[in-house]
Formats: sequence, structure tokens, C-alpha cells
Amino acid sequence: TGPQGDTGAAGAAGATGATGPTGPTGPQGDAGPQGTAGTQGVQGDTGPTGPTGPTGPQGDTGAAGAAGATGATGPTGPTGPQGDAGPQGTAGTQGVQGDTGPTGPTGPTGPQGDTGAAGAAGATGPTGPTGPTGPAGVTALATSAFTTSPLNTSLAADQTQENAFYVSGTGGGSVPLADNFTLPAADAQYAFTVPVSGTLSQVYADYTVTAQQDLPREGTLAVRLYGAPAGSLDFALLPGGDIPLSPSVSGNVPAGSMFTGSSALAAPVAAGEKLLAVVYLTSGTGGGEMLLPGVASLSTVVEVGG
Repeated sequence: TGPQGDTGAAGAAGATGATGPTGPTGPQGDAGPQGTAGTQGVQGDTGPTGPTGPTGPQGDTGAAGAAGATGATGPTGPTGPQGDAGPQGTAGTQGVQGDTGPTGPTGPTGPQGDTGAAGAAGATGPTGPTGPTGPAGVTALATSAFTTSPLNTSLAADQTQENAFYVSGTGGGSVPLADNFTLPAADAQYAFTVPVSGTLSQVYADYTVTAQQDLPREGTLAVRLYGAPAGSLDFALLPGGDIPLSPSVSGNVPAGSMFTGSSALAAPVAAGEKLLAVVYLTSGTGGGEMLLPGVASLSTVVEVGG
């Protein structure tokens, strides 16, 4: 193929002849130089859309367009996680006080408080009515008898008991040791008189040795209490009136040694009755004479009423 010739002037359009058969495609010739642009031909029909080319690189972001109209509100999304607490806001104004709520249950009792200071004494109240009379009380009356000179309380050799010596008075009189006896009128001063009627409830007696003695055998001191009706000298041993003294006596008995005894009785006595106490010494058989000089005393209690 020769070089492209200059484009000639456009001739008048002739009549379109019949289209001949397409000849075979010849080999591609070398591209000729760019010819001058011809006049714009009539635009042909739009050809079919070619295949989509590859995506080109991202172009620069264009300027923001005008805001579109607000779309309809979409459905509420799920609740997000709890955010951190915000700073304390300023206190709002005091609201109107609400109604008083119901009373709550009583709380537990608190600990005991300290004792308060004593209050001032109140005024004396009116005297109450007199109460009923109580039962009669018990009066205890104590009487006593004692010797003012030593009693020669003794036992002969091999003798187990001897006459008893009066506790009252000077100790000069003696009576047979028996449950019943009549007191000689000359010795009536050795008895003492009960001043009131009541119950003889307690007897206490003691014997104190006045001179040291060496006794050949063991013995026991005792006191007996007798009673006689008013105006009589016939004495009888009172129930429970035989009172042994302790400890027993034996061997060397120093001066000042004391022997004591007591007895609880319940013997009725009447005012004017007489009481007589005697002291005596008993011992087993064998041995020599028993001699124990000393002074004796005796106390009684008479309960009255009750």
C-alpha cells in the first residue's frame, strides 16, 4: 500500500451501489501518518455495550454534597454497655416533701443505759390502814445458879458415884443421887423459883477446877436439873435434865480446867415452880479416892408464848 494521499474534496454523494461480497482480509499494513481530520460524519447507530473494564483507581473525594432530607427513624438498636459514671451534677432544688410513710417495725432493745442521778424524794404518802395483829412472839427468859465456894466433889476408893452437891449457894449441901428426893427445909435456899410459865428449852452448865489434882482413875463430871411444884420441896429429875460434862477427868488435872455441857429440853414449867441443880462425879471401880474441888454454874432458858 502506498502512502496515504491527501484527502480530496468531498464529491457529491453518488447512489449507493449494491454491496459486494466481502473480500478476504488482507494483512495489516503499517500505520500511515495521521491524516488531517475529515469533517464530522453522521453519527452512526450506537454499538452494543462492550464488556466492563477493570475498576480504575479511587478518585479523589469530591466536595460534600448538600444534606439530603432526614430519612425515617430506624428501629431501636440493642442497648450498649454501661458507660462510666459521669461527674456529680449540681444539687437540684429541694422537692416537695412526700407523705409520711408507714411506721417501721420496732427495733431491738438497746443496751441498758447508765443509772441516772437519784431524783428528789417524793412527798410522804398517807398512812396506810393498820394491819392485822401478828401472832404472839417468843420471850426467852434466862436464869442461872452458881457456887460461891468450892464443892468437894469426891469419890471414896472403889466408889462409883456419891451424893450430889447443890450448884446454887455456897456448896455446903448435898443430896442422895436419885431421880426423886425431898429437899430439907434448911436447904430450900439452894433452889431457885421460875418467874413465868413457859417451856424450859435449854440448859448449859460448867465446872471449873479450883486446885490441881492427881486422879488415880478416869471419871466423868455431870449436872442434874430437878423440878418441884410451887409450894413443894419434892423434886423430880426433869426429862433430859441429866447433863454430862466434857471432857472426862483423869490423871493430872490443873487448876482452872473447865468442863462444860448443855442439853436441849422441852419441859413445861409453871410460874412459882422451883428448880434445883446438882453436880456429881462418877467413875469406874478400882483405884484410890477421887477428889476434884471446884465451882459450878448453870443457866436455863424458858420460852414464853409463841
